[in-house]
Amino acid sequence: MKSKFIFWCTFVTMLLLCLPVTALAADNPVGVAYRGHIQDLGDYPADGSWVDSPTIIGTEGQSKRIEGFEIKLTGTIPANLQNDLELRYNVHVQNKGWLYDENDTTNWPKDSNYAGTRGESLRIEATKIVLTDSDGKPVSGFSVQYRGHVQNVGDLPADESQWIADGDQLGTVGSSLRLEALLVKVVKNQTDLTAYQALLTAIGKTVESDYTAASWETLQKALTDNAETANNNQTEVDKATTAIQKAYDGLVKKAAAVVYDKAGTYGPETGTEVINGDVIVKADGITLRNLHINGDLYVGAEQVAAKTEENTAETTNASQVVVNNTDYNTIIQNLYIAYFTRLAAGTHLTITGSQPQAFAFFLPGGTQFTVTTPGGGIGTGAPMQITAGASGGPAGGISVGGTIGSLSLLTPGTQVSLAPGSQVQQLSVQTGASNCGVISSSTALIQNLVVQGPGATFTGSGTIQNVVVQGTGATFAGSGMIQHADIQADGASFATRPGDFTVAPGVATPPSMPAPPSGGGGYYAPTQSQPVISSTGAVAFPATVTISSQGADCICYTTNGSDPMMATGAQDTILIIGETASITIDHDMTVKAMAVRAGYYNSTITSATFTQAASADLTGIALSPAVGNFNFSANTYNYPNVTVPYDTPSITITPSGSGSITVNGTPVDSGTELATPVPVSFQVETTITIVNQEPGKTPKTYTIKVTPSSGTVTPLVSTIKTAFTATATSLDVNTSGIFDIKPGTSGVLSKVEFASADESIIASGTVADGKIPILKDGTVTLLFKKASVTLLQSGTTYDKISLPNVEITIISTAYLAKVNTGTGTVDDYDKAGITGVVADNLSGINQAVTAARNAANGTELDKDTIQNLVDL
Repeated sequence: MKSKFIFWCTFVTMLLLCLPVTALAADNPVGVAYRGHIQDLGDYPADGSWVDSPTIIGTEGQSKRIEGFEIKLTGTIPANLQNDLELRYNVHVQNKGWLYDENDTTNWPKDSNYAGTRGESLRIEATKIVLTDSDGKPVSGFSVQYRGHVQNVGDLPADESQWIADGDQLGTVGSSLRLEALLVKVVKNQTDLTAYQALLTAIGKTVESDYTAASWETLQKALTDNAETANNNQTEVDKATTAIQKAYDGLVKKAAAVVYDKAGTYGPETGTEVINGDVIVKADGITLRNLHINGDLYVGAEQVAAKTEENTAETTNASQVVVNNTDYNTIIQNLYIAYFTRLAAGTHLTITGSQPQAFAFFLPGGTQFTVTTPGGGIGTGAPMQITAGASGGPAGGISVGGTIGSLSLLTPGTQVSLAPGSQVQQLSVQTGASNCGVISSSTALIQNLVVQGPGATFTGSGTIQNVVVQGTGATFAGSGMIQHADIQADGASFATRPGDFTVAPGVATPPSMPAPPSGGGGYYAPTQSQPVISSTGAVAFPATVTISSQGADCICYTTNGSDPMMATGAQDTILIIGETASITIDHDMTVKAMAVRAGYYNSTITSATFTQAASADLTGIALSPAVGNFNFSANTYNYPNVTVPYDTPSITITPSGSGSITVNGTPVDSGTELATPVPVSFQVETTITIVNQEPGKTPKTYTIKVTPSSGTVTPLVSTIKTAFTATATSLDVNTSGIFDIKPGTSGVLSKVEFASADESIIASGTVADGKIPILKDGTVTLLFKKASVTLLQSGTTYDKISLPNVEITIISTAYLAKVNTGTGTVDDYDKAGITGVVADNLSGINQAVTAARNAANGTELDKDTIQNLVDL
């Protein structure tokens, strides 16, 4: 127990010593960079680079508004937050309000996305900034802090040592004040480990032997599961402290030790009795059955004395714990012992029971070993016998008999004697157990022996069915049979040649053994050749690579960097039968492979790490004529809503970049126009596909979807005359041949806006139906400005189209034409510029006009001729 207490103190001390080192980590490993759009300055910085905090973005003292910005994280992101730390921001914009839902950060712009406006002369008035994980949830351990400069207010906060943080508002809402400058930083929240460390210190002073095994194991698990450092955030540390405190408070004190000092059987016939403490056996002829001991079992004079000295006050009948040197024979049946079974020299222990049990033994001098029963001695073999010390066994060692599931030697120099008839299913000499010795009687049997500790010696005449030698200098000096030996370490020696053996590659000092009597008897097994992975490093995803090893029965590989294993349930290992395996690389991964072949040692593991090769990005795509919603960026591959003027018949494409470029499957040289422009049709979406391929790079496809549906509709002027004659009392711009809607698609102008040089003839204004009223005959110049047009083919109406300031001189003979019909009114004669016509003479004048036209064979009379008729 004392040794375990010392180990625990050492563990806590090492943990506490590590904490200051962690605390030396940089407080602010995460940086911030930004850029924006500033009034009168445009994009800032102008070259598209980034401004690193603590430099501000914006201006001070220049009265210039910030119209938009984008922010990103830089520097070192902590490993536990890689790919899961995002900076998100929202802005309040003049006339628009908050651009994104204030209560839902998942839709806020993040990490280099633009927030705000461009080209609308709208100020940002306020902003909110948060740090989240990839799901938009707050991240503990770090804080985003920000300050700004606001119109008429100045610096916010006014105190330079103060910051606004973690989603609080910077700026104003409802005050029409512009945000002029912004400064952002990310800081690491300091973690307070005081309570956590104080709790660890308190736990370090506890003694394991004072508490029940179950409660102590619960505490150890809580400590393992909740190891925290200054790198953890406060929430994690507080949660860990609470969990450990709960386990610490749950420690259950052992009851006083139970002493059995008279021969007899103790424990119930059926069921189980629980003893929350140690048990002391201080008499011969005692049988313990059906007990669950949450402590140690002490048997024999030396161990009882040690227990008495350690904890006399807590021992039941302490005055009776007087020991002598008599050897004790003790039987245990169906016992569970939480800690050690401690045997004094010369004591004998018989273990029986129907269930498999594991026991840890502690002998005088510090010798430790473990044994398990193979399901108990009853009905499955002879009861297991353990004898400590010189009586029946080697001095300072142990004698073992009966049927044993496993026996593991843990301490250097341990000596074991296998009694006649004993059977050990698995005997292990652990790595730290050097110079151990095993003596086996002629009828003893070891089914499987694993030797890891160096310098082990095996004597006697017992049988070993199979041995794996991994520790150097193992000596098999006895005359017993060894059926098979797997030799993996230097310097092994055999007094009797094994029935067969293998020697692993890399064994520098071969084993020594007698020569075979007549050939055969062992061989040096070869190792299967290491697999070859056909590629490594940066590859173009998806890529197919092969793993091959000539003659292999199968290839085992993993894709997550773990070592492949030939074992049942090895979940990460993929097994392909044959000497070649193919694998598709479609994301960053580390492949490890091993080849397996019957009669061969498994190959050494080969490894290859794959990353995404550089993309075969274009450097530019130029489209002609000018298009809308298209701003080329090398790493933007889809442009879904590109528009061109509705009358565009085709688009010319000029791509630029290294490698082989195709446009809709047609090869084209970098910087050269596609020989045949791509035809487009009004309101029909056309897809343009541009593919660039470069050796060793990931091919990239750019998709542009174009729809001719936007832009300014510009009517053509088909008639420009210095004297455009109008013979009707209204000028119809849709039928008079003045305008024609291109590109040949019929259309109707409405809402025509124009200015007149003589408003007595035609008044300036806007006409809804495209028919301009003529007030009287005469000559006037019209200046057309804008109109709406409805395309008859599609029914689409375009408002506010531009008419290119077309000036047309109108000569109106509309009313003269009416007079020539002989049905003119007094108003018609007046608007035709003919005077002297009144109601009394109107009928006679109309008759005179009709007679004159008939005399002229129907030719229209001019104004002067009709005026002469009136004047007669």
